Amino acid sequence: MSLLLSLDPGRQGLGWAAFRDGKLVAAGVVKQPKGPRDYEQASLQEVADNARTEILRTVQGLTMLLPSPFRSCVVERMTSYPGKGQYAANDLLDLQAIGGMVAGALCPLAGISWLRPQEWKGSVDTEILAGKLGTWLSPEELAICAVAEKKHKKRWHNAVDAIHLAGKHLRRWSVQSGRVSISNGQR
Repeated sequence: MSLLLSLDPGRQGLGWAAFRDGKLVAAGVVKQPKGPRDYEQASLQEVADNARTEILRTVQGLTMLLPSPFRSCVVERMTSYPGKGQYAANDLLDLQAIGGMVAGALCPLAGISWLRPQEWKGSVDTEILAGKLGTWLSPEELAICAVAEKKHKKRWHNAVDAIHLAGKHLRRWSVQSGRVSISNGQR
C-alpha cells in the first residue's frame, strides 16, 4: 500500500492531503493555533505539533491508513515573488520549517520531495485550480473535497493547493504554458 502525504504550509493554515495508492482519501486545513495568553505567537514547534495531531486525528479513522507510516511526502517549497504580496523572508522560512517538522513527524521513513509553486502549478491561480479538481479526481475523491471544503470554507484554498501538489507529484496532472492537462487520462 502506497501512502502519500502532501503539505501546503500557509500563514492562515496548513493545507494537507492524504492519498492511498494514488487516490485521495482525506484532505483538510489545520488552522494556526493561537499563542499563549500574552498574545505572543505560538512557537514553530507548537504549530507543527498541532498540525501533526490534527492530521493524525483525521486520518486515523480511515481503514488501513494508520498506523502504517506514509511512504512518501511532498511539501511546497516556499518562494517569494517580486511584486506579488511579498512576505517577509523570515515568515517564509518559518512556514518552511513548519512544513518540514510536520513532514518529518508524519513521514519518518519516507523520502520528502519539495516542489516550488512554479514546478507544480506554474502561474495558474488557486481559484482556477479549484475549478479543475473535477478534471482529474474521481466522483469519490470529489465527495471528500466537498466535505473538506464545507468544513474549512475560507481556508479551503490551502487544501486545494495540497491536493494539486500531490496530483503533480503523482503525475496525474500537469501545467504547461499556464494550462492544466490531465496525464494519461488517469482518474
